[in-house]
Amino acid sequence: MKLKRRQILGQAGAGLAGATLLPVGSAAAQESAAGKTRVLKLVSDYPEKSSSFRATKRFADLVSRLSAGRLRIEAHGAGQFVRAFESFDAVAKGLADMYVSAEFYYAEGRSPAYHFFTSVPFGLTAREMCAWIDFGDGQALWDQLAARFNIKPFYIANAGIQMGGWFKKPPQSMEDLRGLRYRIPGLASQVLEKFGVITVNLPASDILPALQAGALDAVEWVGPASDLSLGFQSIAPYYVYPGWHEAGGVTSLGINLDVWHSLDPVDQELLAFATRESNAYVLSYYDFNNPVVLDQMEHGGGVTLAAFSPEMLDAFAKTSQSVIADIMSGDSFALKVLESFNKFLKQANRWSTVTDSAYLAARERLFS
Repeated sequence: MKLKRRQILGQAGAGLAGATLLPVGSAAAQESAAGKTRVLKLVSDYPEKSSSFRATKRFADLVSRLSAGRLRIEAHGAGQFVRAFESFDAVAKGLADMYVSAEFYYAEGRSPAYHFFTSVPFGLTAREMCAWIDFGDGQALWDQLAARFNIKPFYIANAGIQMGGWFKKPPQSMEDLRGLRYRIPGLASQVLEKFGVITVNLPASDILPALQAGALDAVEWVGPASDLSLGFQSIAPYYVYPGWHEAGGVTSLGINLDVWHSLDPVDQELLAFATRESNAYVLSYYDFNNPVVLDQMEHGGGVTLAAFSPEMLDAFAKTSQSVIADIMSGDSFALKVLESFNKFLKQANRWSTVTDSAYLAARERLFS
């Protein structure tokens, strides 16, 4: 059963209004009085204090530097101009020029194909996602999908393999999941609902209050470097792995298609380059900081690591296949994306088996 956002916020006592878009005024691309600076309004589904928004600000600064001030991006966190989970619509309607978000937040009511441009359970890793988008059919398919909503999409960040989440009690069997109130987005929520989990998707700012109020039993966010500052460990100290649901969750930049077409080719190329640089930077940031922060959590941070059992992972994998097949079956375009995705997933898995998996197993000899 999926718990609606308004229900979980009500249980948590969170006094947030459920209005739609906040007033943002005209956000069509502007020019300065001197006529030399183009100002683009960016809205985000992530709060201003989050690591995701800090990365967005860095991207905005990079664009300004690379363009010698010709392009300036005004970045706004969730709740400043639009509420969390409403940035896509703001850009599609021309109320803002670009957004930063995760595409699977917007799959419902649009197309289930959007899941493939963030992450699907047991799917591609961060590097593999870049490969499929850049050299496979990914970008062309994504462009076709997003054009329906007047958007030009790019990947802008990736945190790599995520954690399974924070739990008040570590789940040791499938029975432990029954009735669990779990904040988790994407197709993983529908997989877990098959096992009696009550799932909800909340923005970052709403999660801790819901956890503190007892409206949630477990929460999934990203990984140590992102999660520590949010304070989940104070209520749910068991940190469970692996993140079977997001092996390489893409954070996206969506640009209003009219705005995109109004840019000259040099500025289009500049923005495309900056998104790739940002993606590489963010992945390196997490690869360095996740192990450092995890060590801090385990040694003096009151955090206990726990693993999903092999039996649980077997059940998740089997059910994920049936859930994905069922959800995509009613959408011909989603089936086309699924076919492309799965073809590359099979190839990538064969390669990683003889490279990454074999090497990591060999490297364990240094530590055993």
